[in-house]
Amino acid sequence: MEHLGFRYTVISKISVSWIDVEHLKVMAESHYDAKCRSLASPGGLLYGWVNQIRVDRSSWAQLEVEVTERELQSICKVLEGPLAHLELRARFNQLLKEVHRELARIHNESGG
Repeated sequence: MEHLGFRYTVISKISVSWIDVEHLKVMAESHYDAKCRSLASPGGLLYGWVNQIRVDRSSWAQLEVEVTERELQSICKVLEGPLAHLELRARFNQLLKEVHRELARIHNESGG
């Protein structure tokens, strides 16, 4: 065995509205890509968010969740469609850029 190094993951804590979650779910359900559709299926990220909102009525206005870079990439892909809300797409794309900057910062500080 040879240790080749470390890999870091940035997890973002975000707040999303019920309306945004519903929009993401609808967009994911009708997406051409099976991975994107799976986000809205049982066991999927968006499916879980919907369940969190249904169980915790106090989160109907805003839901606080944590997302990884990979999950953000999938959400951004879901929002590529022509029916996506442009403002929501812009906010998630901006967050993904911020995550990439943070990963670059960590990578540079670790000497990678």
